[in-house]
Amino acid sequence: MDAKTALSPSSMKELKYAVNPYSGCTHGCLYCYAMDMTPVRPGDTEWGKTVYVKKNFIEVLNRDVKRSRRGLVGMSTVTDAYQPVDTKYRLARDTLGVLLSHGFRVSIQTKSSLVLRDFDIISEHRNIADVGTTITTFDRELSRKIEPLTPGPAARMKIVETANKEKIRRWIFYGPIIRGFNDKEENNSSIIEFAASTGTRIIMDRYNSYATPDIMLERNGIRVRGVEYDNWWRKFSKKFMEECGRKNVMCNLETEEWFYQNLDMTRTLF
Repeated sequence: MDAKTALSPSSMKELKYAVNPYSGCTHGCLYCYAMDMTPVRPGDTEWGKTVYVKKNFIEVLNRDVKRSRRGLVGMSTVTDAYQPVDTKYRLARDTLGVLLSHGFRVSIQTKSSLVLRDFDIISEHRNIADVGTTITTFDRELSRKIEPLTPGPAARMKIVETANKEKIRRWIFYGPIIRGFNDKEENNSSIIEFAASTGTRIIMDRYNSYATPDIMLERNGIRVRGVEYDNWWRKFSKKFMEECGRKNVMCNLETEEWFYQNLDMTRTLF
């Protein structure tokens, strides 16, 4: 498929732009809102089996950056740019090269250790780039229930550990946190301990309801709501952040204004 635009205005208030070199996804996460944002095309199979390559993406991006004001770009806001097919097409790497060489700040979020391939480029521009890694749990069997086709927790731990060694700005996205599923104390403690050992910030967020993901989770035996959902979240997030404080881990809610303000790369966060 062809892209009409590459550098798109972002609706997320912490970002000015978004880039998504691929459409669809082969991670197959049951909670992903991208299901409802990805057009269904003839021949598509179930979610997690199809990804579309925007083969002209770099050409269009080179055009877009020349006529756009500099700002923070979110990479993988809908589709993880580090799809398995990127080993062939290398659109993620080329996208980074274009954006960083033109002075755009880039924040990557991924579940794939393929991002390690591009740490040379990211290291060269570490003052304007950061890498976020989504970690829902370190329990591989638990992870498979909601993220069946993604690289496992060990692969994601390697991303964070390598970023720490190479002094790359980094953060863990602990989310979605699903009540009664990955909100257990042992899960929380392992993530906080890992963040403490690698000097990594945690951004946390609860599961937010979207029609299709609700159905997908419930079909797989995961109850996504329940009574007093908001009260549960207030208690959970308060306890989690208190434990982060005891371990000297920087932790923020994804919805906090502090988080948006402090994505400014001119400030030292890590």
